[in-house]
Amino acid sequence: MRLLPRDEKFFDFFTAVAASMAGAASLLRDLLGADDAQRGPI
Repeated sequence: MRLLPRDEKFFDFFTAVAASMAGAASLLRDLLGADDAQRGPI
């Protein structure tokens, strides 16, 4: 049983996805924390 992938590109993709998710979570927090007047149309 292998616990680590054979192709090391997996880790590059995983890191990129994690960064994208962190950015998206930050934007969502800002959107939901803003007043109604500050929110633009989605």
